[in-house]
Amino acid sequence: MSIFSKLNFLLKKPKAVVVVGSKRKETKDLVCQVLAKYLKVGRDVLVIEADLGNDEDVEKALFLIKKSRLPILLATSDVEKGLLELTESLPKEGFFVFNFDDEKLKIADEDKVKCLTFGLKEGADFMASDINTDEEINLKINYRGNVVPVWLKGKSIYSALAVACAGTILGLNLVEISQALKDSDLQSSKSIL
Repeated sequence: MSIFSKLNFLLKKPKAVVVVGSKRKETKDLVCQVLAKYLKVGRDVLVIEADLGNDEDVEKALFLIKKSRLPILLATSDVEKGLLELTESLPKEGFFVFNFDDEKLKIADEDKVKCLTFGLKEGADFMASDINTDEEINLKINYRGNVVPVWLKGKSIYSALAVACAGTILGLNLVEISQALKDSDLQSSKSIL
């Protein structure tokens, strides 16, 4: 980040979502599309992807996590080295959001860091159920007793669940998130997961 970008960030102090892991690009794009329907992405909420194998990306991620008003570190899966350093840098108001189904991601001390999880397995905070992949993908997202149907076209289930976590932290409800996911036009995703 340039000095001007850092100063601008420090003055505005927006919320920040830092996405890491093998599905970081798709998940970041989907987070941007869903949040943009209700929030000012790029001004009130900054969303970036970070390759933890790249020192410049790690430095930028650390800066955003330490200096934003509400940092969210979102780990998709197959996260590279360096995740522990990022989770340990999260301030008390920050969140670590991670894929519950990926055993390697359960590294945060939940007494020090607020955590939200997503996945297909029982025990995830945001859990997908009733998955139907006939023509379009539809499923239900379960969160604290609330169940909302979701329709996905060309999007990964895990990315959609990650978006639901981030959106909820940023004040959106599951109905808004479900509608934004349905309306998003993100294409690709070779895998439904």
